[in-house]
Amino acid sequence: MTPTAQCAVHADRAATSVCPRCGAFTCAECNPGGQRQCPGCQQLTGLPGGAPTPTPWERRGELGLAQALWQTWRMTVLEPAKFWGQLDPHGPPMDAFLYGWLITSAASLLQVPFLILNLAQTQAQLKELTSAMKELPGPAKAGLELFLQNPFAVAVGLGVVGVVLFPVTAMISAGLTHLGVRMVGGTERPFGTTLRAICYSLAPNVLQGIPVVGGLVGLYTLVLEVWGIRDSHRLTTGRAIVAVLWPLALFCCCGGLGGALVAASVLSKLGR
Repeated sequence: MTPTAQCAVHADRAATSVCPRCGAFTCAECNPGGQRQCPGCQQLTGLPGGAPTPTPWERRGELGLAQALWQTWRMTVLEPAKFWGQLDPHGPPMDAFLYGWLITSAASLLQVPFLILNLAQTQAQLKELTSAMKELPGPAKAGLELFLQNPFAVAVGLGVVGVVLFPVTAMISAGLTHLGVRMVGGTERPFGTTLRAICYSLAPNVLQGIPVVGGLVGLYTLVLEVWGIRDSHRLTTGRAIVAVLWPLALFCCCGGLGGALVAASVLSKLGR
């Protein structure tokens, strides 16, 4: 602690510690009994001691697998301020990774019935499109024929692919977000901190397959991701938003260009 640092709450007093959540300087009066968080963060998170604690999932050996999973999911979705406020940014990344993988597996399983219904509704349109596109490449035509014959197998296959590819997608997502954190000036904490925030923020995805609700669930997942990155890396909300959304903005730009090219190609074939 530097001798010139002053308490953020009591400007006339020397600071004796730094809040681990927001980085504010605090004095002895703000931290009675060895507390670490500043008074504002204590009120926000409900943690009188302010020390980071393991998530219920990280205590599954003590609580049991089902109870630890449920408590972590409930806190993440219903009490995000408390969850992110007490999350240890230097905790075990692998525990968060396994939690995210389990949540993704459950989400994929629950989405299969809804995916089957959606695929069944598009069969008629795809049949017309397939018959109109005489020059469709062989692999694409075979894939469409498989879908038209058995949408159930396609839905299950897509779910399995999502589960199997989770390690790759999680690492890519965390890597791009961590690059965003570095871009906005958050350079203090390691990649594992970002991975923990990304994986724990996936909790709402279990409900994403529900019609109508799915879009709101995806938006709330983004909100939790921004919240987790902000608190874990001690960023401002604006910087956390940039760190999380910059890959999505880039993808939308590239995807829009690619979609326009594909649409132009399809229209040109249909016009022949």
